[in-house]
Amino acid sequence: MRELQERGVFVAIVSAGVDVFVASIASMLKVDDWVANGFDWDDAGWLRGPAPSLVNSHEKGLLVEKLARIEGIDPSGIVSVGDSSTDLSMMIPGSRFIGFNPARQRAVDAFREAGVPVVEGDDLRNLWQHLYGGEDFPGSGEGD
Repeated sequence: MRELQERGVFVAIVSAGVDVFVASIASMLKVDDWVANGFDWDDAGWLRGPAPSLVNSHEKGLLVEKLARIEGIDPSGIVSVGDSSTDLSMMIPGSRFIGFNPARQRAVDAFREAGVPVVEGDDLRNLWQHLYGGEDFPGSGEGD
């Protein structure tokens, strides 16, 4: 993330997962913003259940568009990365998408049908060449 942010890239996580987990990941990665679904707590601190959904897995593009408006980012400067077929909803008009480490064949098939690049494996550095026109990740040694 550091390399992206040094280049002025705004990094956000849009997840249909649980906010307490996403918040931990966002903090660890030091991303600029994140959005996820949460829980509803009563005044005494007891869990009442899920809060109203902020992120529908099939409509993540709505949140990408909202973040773009808030941050003043043109869609042509947006690259969404996802591992499932529903993540393709983040590919708003004018933006790009990269399939990353797809866990299911359904995702691989959807990515191929959408004509988006797919990065196999879980090393985020392998996204770099797709982000920067074939450029190798800076300092291509292990542990970067």
